[in-house]
Amino acid sequence: MITADRKGQIILRKYHRHRKAKIIFITQLYPFPPKMGGTLRSYGTIRALLSKGHEIYLVAFSDSSEDQSIPKQIYPFKKTNFHPHLIRTNIINDLHRWRNFLLYVKSNLLFTPFRAIKYSSKAAMEIMGNIQSEINPDIIYFDHFSSAIYLPFVKNRLPQAKIILDVHDIESKLSFEKFKTEKSPFLKMVYLIESIKSIFFERNILKNLDRMFVMSSEAKSSLEKKTDSPISIIPISIFENIYKNRISERIYNHKNKDVVTFIGTLSLDVNKNGLKWFIDCVWDLIKEQVPDATLIIIGSYGMIDINHSLLKKGIVFKGYQKTLKRAYANTTVGIVPMLTGGTVRMKTLGFLARGIPFVSTIEGVHGIPEIKNGIHCYIANSPIQFSNSIIELLKNQSLRHKFSLNSVSLFKKYYGFPKLVKFLDSEFTKTISLPPRYYSSAKNEK
Repeated sequence: MITADRKGQIILRKYHRHRKAKIIFITQLYPFPPKMGGTLRSYGTIRALLSKGHEIYLVAFSDSSEDQSIPKQIYPFKKTNFHPHLIRTNIINDLHRWRNFLLYVKSNLLFTPFRAIKYSSKAAMEIMGNIQSEINPDIIYFDHFSSAIYLPFVKNRLPQAKIILDVHDIESKLSFEKFKTEKSPFLKMVYLIESIKSIFFERNILKNLDRMFVMSSEAKSSLEKKTDSPISIIPISIFENIYKNRISERIYNHKNKDVVTFIGTLSLDVNKNGLKWFIDCVWDLIKEQVPDATLIIIGSYGMIDINHSLLKKGIVFKGYQKTLKRAYANTTVGIVPMLTGGTVRMKTLGFLARGIPFVSTIEGVHGIPEIKNGIHCYIANSPIQFSNSIIELLKNQSLRHKFSLNSVSLFKKYYGFPKLVKFLDSEFTKTISLPPRYYSSAKNEK
């Protein structure tokens, strides 16, 4: 016999299943166009939520005049359930060193991570206040740990709203990895202080969440020790129409043979250091065996020194590309030479989704379930192993084809747009139906 209380729960669940959420989506960088891994992931999440009819009020930062247009995949939602709010700032680009230095001093005085202080803005709070006065949002979606610097503000104004945190990186771990690998004593101290500040910042945020999304089982296990909030692994999306097996015909039959491709935002130390290691320690070994090999480097926001001697060695720097379609189609072998890890790399998923054979360090495939050396890609950590793996793939078309089929199959099993849409719709339905979790600082004040 079903009790009256049980009947009420069933009715409430059915109501929430068909209810569309009003979401304030707070992220660091305006994700249109998606210029790097983080914005590509944010783009996929926004598009998936819009496709199910949820209403999004986007609050994001930008220092580029290009970030004004809405892509054609999002534009149909603009007049109905997508409301972008763009905050212009000149502190995102690392070239503004004095402004960043002053912000770093401020972050130490407030004992708050520099990355969080960097995206703290009165304009953002004003926008969120205006949104709150117009609607009663169901969910506040913090895209990145550092975006949650606004948590006290939104919870004090909207105590009934549910809080979701999408963890791209555990930033305390990233800072500590930099501390371990940095050689400069001064920078080692900077990274250690940032790691300590991030630990306390993250600890306070984790107390006040209704749900969390992470990219890997390793991240989930790490965070489960620090919070009782539900944690789910999000199936990341790469644009849904690109991982078709027939694209492999374009990859392996193109006229430009022996093309090795690196893709990554070069203002990020993890990309810059990995690429530098590859050029200094690996590339010459490849050129000895494959003299016609060409290294294509694609990435925005700066670059390690590319001089004439490197150009003579068959290295071509193409900078930021609005579309990677041609670059992927002309790639024979991709590379993911990451020296530090901690998160799933979007460049790795890009190669998997498109069936492009690639060679990676163990850190480059971190967090990807069931990926195996010699089945989906080659995993190599030493210069000799890395170069030999690339040479073998360049010379063996049947091996490249095998890797292509296996990697596409692995990607479809765990990732992709349809899986992301289903996941988010289910998670948001469950989150809306949760009882409110009261902000801990308010408890302490009592």
